[in-house]
Amino acid sequence: MMMIAGSQELEKLELIDNLYRLGVSYHFKDEIMKILRSISQQTPGDSLYSTALKFRLLRPHGFPISLGVLALFC
Repeated sequence: MMMIAGSQELEKLELIDNLYRLGVSYHFKDEIMKILRSISQQTPGDSLYSTALKFRLLRPHGFPISLGVLALFC
């Protein structure tokens, strides 16, 4: 996880997404939660892709994020 210390938000989200898709996210549970906590306090991304990925990863972990962030792109 030291690789992502200086990474951008989108790169962190994509890494977490890849860990879940590979089925190895349970090995990095604490690190993932720490990253998601820090990302949840930031403003929505500038692209639909990054905002949707952020929404999809934060919502199942109980972070308060509304559908309104996606409405900005309509």
